[in-house]
Amino acid sequence: MPLIFSRYGFYDKGDTLASLLEEPVADFDDRLSCCADCGLWLWRSDEPMDELFRCAELSPEQVAAYDAMASISRRREFLTGATMVSSILGGRLSHHDNGAPLLIGDERRISLSHTAELVAMAVDRKPVGVDIEPLSRDMSRVAGRMFSADERAVADDISLWCLKEAAYKAYGHEGIDFRRDIRVSRLDDGRLTVSVSGNTTEAVCLSFDGMAVAVTV
Repeated sequence: MPLIFSRYGFYDKGDTLASLLEEPVADFDDRLSCCADCGLWLWRSDEPMDELFRCAELSPEQVAAYDAMASISRRREFLTGATMVSSILGGRLSHHDNGAPLLIGDERRISLSHTAELVAMAVDRKPVGVDIEPLSRDMSRVAGRMFSADERAVADDISLWCLKEAAYKAYGHEGIDFRRDIRVSRLDDGRLTVSVSGNTTEAVCLSFDGMAVAVTV
């Protein structure tokens, strides 16, 4: 079931998603304004599998790919993403050769991220990335290899991971080094930016229902 729709302009520094939805549209920052057919959606994937299958509107090729999936959790991720696209956007989901999602016959860009319970979908007319992770995830074994000391002064480890993952989905390429090539910084006014592959984009990271969610804007 869909939980939240938020245009990127809803965000403000340090707020949770629930509090952001209480803000009036007139107070949104125009720099982050986004057309109404773009934004961030969160979906709790708790429907029966047969219901998801009916709503996903899979092509014959996608049905064959679905049938070949041995993992139940992978099947649920696949169906939930397709269902979000068909029920929210009225479109069809496919994938590039590298596995990245794409919208069939639609110029908008899409990014998806999954946990065991929640799925995040971001859509925009420019490159976009989203990542969602449990706040409880232990980052201690990778933090030293992935984040610089300057970055760890900007945000906590799980937020940094989500921000870099989101930026990688939007602008990354094969062989990229998360520590060297993707850099997170904070501007004097508190806004977060992520630089990757010669592109610098604003990003936001928020918490919701025990999850960290980051999206490039």
